[in-house]
Amino acid sequence: MSDMIKIEQALHGYANGHQLITSSIELGMEDRSRIDELSDLSGICKENDFTDYYTGYPLLSGNKYVIAKTWYAHEKQRPGCVWTHSLMIDMDDIQEIKNIEKLLSLFHRPTKDDQSLYSNSIDFFSDAVDDIDDYDTEKLKYAVYTIYADEKCKYIYANNKHYEKELLFAITQMPIEILNKFCFCTMSYNIRKIDKKEFDYQIMAKDNIYNLEVNSPNRHVCEDISNIREYPLWVTEYCKYMENGSLRQLNDFIKQYGSDYMNIANYSAMIRLYFATVNSQNLALDKYFEYLEQVLKVQSIELFTKTAELILDEEFLPDVFDNKKELGIWEMFDLGKIKLDKNYKKKLNIQTLKKSPEQANKILQKYIYGKLKKDTKNAVENFILDLAPDYLKKVSNMDENICVVLVTVNEKLMLSKDIWVQKKEFQQTILSVAKNNISEDDLRKLAFVIVECDRENVAENVYDTYGSRIMPYVYEAIQKNIKNDKACIQNWFPILMKDEKQLMHNLHIFFDTKWFLQLFLQIDTFQDNIIYGVEKNEWKEIYDKIGLISNKIDEKCAIQFLPVALKTDYFTNEIYTIIYPIYEQLKNNKMEFNEWNKVQTLLPEVEQCYMWDKCRRIRMAMTDRGYDLKYFLKMEGECID
Repeated sequence: MSDMIKIEQALHGYANGHQLITSSIELGMEDRSRIDELSDLSGICKENDFTDYYTGYPLLSGNKYVIAKTWYAHEKQRPGCVWTHSLMIDMDDIQEIKNIEKLLSLFHRPTKDDQSLYSNSIDFFSDAVDDIDDYDTEKLKYAVYTIYADEKCKYIYANNKHYEKELLFAITQMPIEILNKFCFCTMSYNIRKIDKKEFDYQIMAKDNIYNLEVNSPNRHVCEDISNIREYPLWVTEYCKYMENGSLRQLNDFIKQYGSDYMNIANYSAMIRLYFATVNSQNLALDKYFEYLEQVLKVQSIELFTKTAELILDEEFLPDVFDNKKELGIWEMFDLGKIKLDKNYKKKLNIQTLKKSPEQANKILQKYIYGKLKKDTKNAVENFILDLAPDYLKKVSNMDENICVVLVTVNEKLMLSKDIWVQKKEFQQTILSVAKNNISEDDLRKLAFVIVECDRENVAENVYDTYGSRIMPYVYEAIQKNIKNDKACIQNWFPILMKDEKQLMHNLHIFFDTKWFLQLFLQIDTFQDNIIYGVEKNEWKEIYDKIGLISNKIDEKCAIQFLPVALKTDYFTNEIYTIIYPIYEQLKNNKMEFNEWNKVQTLLPEVEQCYMWDKCRRIRMAMTDRGYDLKYFLKMEGECID
């Protein structure tokens, strides 16, 4: 805003009737009619009883406010003649006028020789720093108190304690939304009206006030200034804000609730609310709502809801609430004091998680015990559905009952690492309510989380819940985490054995030789689905890896390869290496019965007299397969029968 304010002016007086004498601006018909009417004498008054006075009102065009001063025209022979000098100030400029003394110095009672002075606009320069001490604090408080006491038309007793300067300061600092409807007069000799509506603020002689219908519901005869010993806190604070140029903070607070609250009735109530809360720290939302009810004298769902929306938009001013305001919104919503549309319910979810996830625990406790109303229950379920796994611990405190409900509503919460570091019974309980319709992507993530985090060995429970669906992802997770926690991975070995063919396909991921051999030796390679279900190249890779591990194939590994060597052509070149340790054990009668019992299922029968000769059956099997038995036995230094 420029330091220079352009002010238009007009002079009215008697010239064959009260009329415009001269003006610096050409007004429209409606504005001209209004200023002509209101510049005339404000009632009937004897010359000796007349007191100069000020009048203020907006022009109908809406962009200018008139402040006028009226003098009695003693030089006129006709009784009741007055001079009125009107200043017309742009609404956008009027609040920049802090020095009312300087403004009042612009008013001049006309003389015969200087009427042309009113034909030019005035360049008014507002001070950068105003001398606030020029205002009488008590008079300023009285002006504020009487203006904003309520929405009724105010009538004030005229006395010798003139406070026009303080009154004008309070009026010029009004929000434009109020000022453009506000009319005042500092000495009304009769009830002044504009468009058939009484002025908002009129000072009158006591005799005139006595003639008023003081019991009218639309009139408020204010207490005399001399009778007021102490003003409410809001009056004192408001005056401080005026003096410090801080009213914008107050007005912004009120404007955030919408234009409907920028009127005298609501503005005065909102002033009280603002000063009741602005100095508060960690104010609870329910306490703020109590203040709202007290100042507005009514429960307003609309106002409560607007407060919640401002908080959720992170636009509420000033910042006075505690860190439980999101919880407060949940509670007020459940009490039916606020209504939230779908968009703001979503924002409540986001802000709860962002600002106070721990506070959600209180709402969740009510939810699981059925203590929420239907609308709140639905909102909480949507909140749960919006939860990411990382927030599970924060909102639940890992309360088992809450976690059970949360994962039932939102299976993605199964992906929370905080579940899989709890005691085994806790994990088993969670798994007991899990469903097997989890998406493949989430199932994969779950396998990774459990393999990485579980130390309680719930692998069997996981398999019982998700079955073979989860196993490909378990292998993938094992391959990723195999270097990190061997004990955790070993928990899965019994589960891996449930599908030996799948295990054979994935043996290559176990680079730990001990694990590799441990798992391979547990596989029943005598099953046809293993023999023929595993590709030749896979069998060869396993064979080669074992050869690298021990430089040779021992008896136990040889027995594992024997079915493949005798039933396929996968190991044509390696047949002697596979048969040799088996043959050696049989020749020296060192093979355990259980092992022989398996091996003999692959060997041809012999005559009864040779039933004792296990090596003969090996040789017959070799012969049946067309292998060079002489070469094999030559290695043993034996003679062939």
